Amino acid sequence: VEHTNAEQAILREIKHPFVVGLRYSFQSHDKLYLITDYYSGGNLFAHLRNAKAFSEERAKFYTAELMLALDHLHSKDIIYRDLKLENILMDHTGHIILTDFGLSKPDIDKTGGASTFCGTAEYIAPELLMGKTYREAVDWWSFGILLYEMMNGSTPFYNKNKKLMYYNITHNPPSFNEEKFGENAQNVIRALLNVDEGARLGSNGGAKEIFSLDFYNKIDQA
Repeated sequence: VEHTNAEQAILREIKHPFVVGLRYSFQSHDKLYLITDYYSGGNLFAHLRNAKAFSEERAKFYTAELMLALDHLHSKDIIYRDLKLENILMDHTGHIILTDFGLSKPDIDKTGGASTFCGTAEYIAPELLMGKTYREAVDWWSFGILLYEMMNGSTPFYNKNKKLMYYNITHNPPSFNEEKFGENAQNVIRALLNVDEGARLGSNGGAKEIFSLDFYNKIDQA
């Protein structure tokens, strides 16, 4: 109930071109209905599965729009906490839309951070695995995982054994196939996947800090 109320409140507050638009909400005796805009392009998980991997330019375009959506949420004191390809839809013109705010945490400044262990295993930031109180930097970690996955076709730390995967997340840097990742792409992903959340790219300057890197220097933020 708490998560559902939080999701509805967040969707009512957030108005952004790359975040799902809530039009109405109402309930019957046993169901809650959230009426959103219709996005006909499917989700990015399906598109990546069909393409096997995205080109650098395609990954750059999607993540630039996603970055703006996350930065807007953070400016409203909201952390998303469940960033993954399945939660990113596409509209009929090819732009991305962030959806599913069931695990999002509002009022992060008032609460002094979050401590709930949640999210999808492959995208979980190391500070959650270490039992630390965390803030917006967890979203930038997941963002780095997504960028890597788009260009590689799989996440950097995946292992069928969840304990080994969690060990990889907290102890091992990502490895790169240089045929898929250029130098600028490697630099931005390493900076996003910094185990030290205080030094992680985005944790101090948000999207502006990430856009300042060479990887995104040709993106028109307007």
